Amino acid sequence: MKHKTLSILLAVLMSTTASVVCADEHEYVDLGLPSGTLWATCNVGADKPEAYGNYYAWGETTAKSTYNWSSYKWCNGSDKSITKYCNDSSYGYNGYTDDLTELEHEDDAAYVNWGEDWCMPSTEQFNELLTKCSWIWTTKNGKKGYKITGTNGGAIFLPAAGFLWDSSQHSSSNGYYWSHALWTSPNGSSPLCFNSTEKGVGSFERCGGLCVRPVRNLPKCATPTITYKNGKLTFACDTEGAQFASSITDTDINTYNEAEIDLSVTYTIRVHATHSEYYASEEAVGTLCWIEVEPKSEGVETAVKEISALPVLIQSNNGTLHITGAEDGSPVSVYTTSGQLLGTTTVHGNEATVGTNLHDGIAIVKIGNRAVKVLIK
Repeated sequence: MKHKTLSILLAVLMSTTASVVCADEHEYVDLGLPSGTLWATCNVGADKPEAYGNYYAWGETTAKSTYNWSSYKWCNGSDKSITKYCNDSSYGYNGYTDDLTELEHEDDAAYVNWGEDWCMPSTEQFNELLTKCSWIWTTKNGKKGYKITGTNGGAIFLPAAGFLWDSSQHSSSNGYYWSHALWTSPNGSSPLCFNSTEKGVGSFERCGGLCVRPVRNLPKCATPTITYKNGKLTFACDTEGAQFASSITDTDINTYNEAEIDLSVTYTIRVHATHSEYYASEEAVGTLCWIEVEPKSEGVETAVKEISALPVLIQSNNGTLHITGAEDGSPVSVYTTSGQLLGTTTVHGNEATVGTNLHDGIAIVKIGNRAVKVLIK
C-alpha cells in the first residue's frame, strides 16, 4: 500500500452571534472568521456531525469500493499517467499538462452532491480554521475528533474518520479532509490532517479515499472605496447592503534620506466589507496625510505668508496607488525605501494614479516637493 503520510505542514499564519443555519437541508455555522467562511455541520454523505459520510478520491464525485491508482478517474493506471490537474509533464500521460491547480466545479464532490451553494474548502480556509479557532480533542457519540470553536462561540465537530486505501479503512484515530487544491506535486492534494496531538495542512495521494466537509460557496464582497471630504472619511461598496469593518492608526513621520517630510502625522486606513450572504472583501488600504502648501496671493504684499495644509488621500490596490486631493499640475513620484523609482505621473483634476510593481511594502510618495511614506498592498 502506497499510502500517504500525515505529512503535517503546520502553517501558523497570520462579534456576531453564533447560530446554525439550514440551507437546502444542509446546515452550516458562522464561526466568526475574518473571511466570513461558513462551515457545514456534517460531511458529505453524513446526516449528523459525528458521522463519517462518504469517502472520495480527489477530483471524483461518487463513492466507490476501491481506492488506488488503478481505479482513479484522472489517470491511466498510475501516478505517472495523470490525465487532468497536472502541472508537471513527468507525471502526465504522454507528457500531458494543463496547469489546473484547483478543482473545477464539475469535479468538486461538495458542489456536485450538495449543489452550487457549496464547495470543498481551500487551503487558506483550512489554515484560517487552524489559526483563528480553538481545537479540543473530544468524543461525540462514541466518535473521536475535534470540536472546533470560533471567536463567536459557534462550533463544528470534525470526526477522525481515517481514510480508505484499496478496499480498507485505515488510521481511524486520524482525520483527513480534502481541500480543492493540488499539492506541489500533481500526484497529491493538500488536505487537512490531524490526530490528537497534531493538526495542519499536509499532503496525500489523490487517488485515496478521504472525507469532505463543505463550505458555503459564496461570492466575495466588492472591495470598498475610501473617500475624504470636509473632515469625514466615507466608505462605499458595490455590494448592496454591505457593512464595513475598519481600523485607523496614526503614525509619526520622520525625515527620510533626502526627501523632506513636513507632515507631523499620517493616518493609515484599513477597511473591508462584510455581508451575511458574501465572503468578506479584499482589504482596502489608504493613507490620509496633509501636504503643506502656500496660498496664492497675487497682487497682495504680505510680510508673513499664511501656510495651509491640503488633505491628500493615497489609496493602494494590487500595487496601484490612487491619489485624490492633490493640487493640479503637481508632479507625483513613487520610490521604494531604497530609492528605486517605481513610477511617475502628474495630478489632473485633483487626482493621479501610479502603477507600481510593489506589493505589501512601504513606499515613498513624493507630491510636488513634499513626501510621505505609505503602505502598498
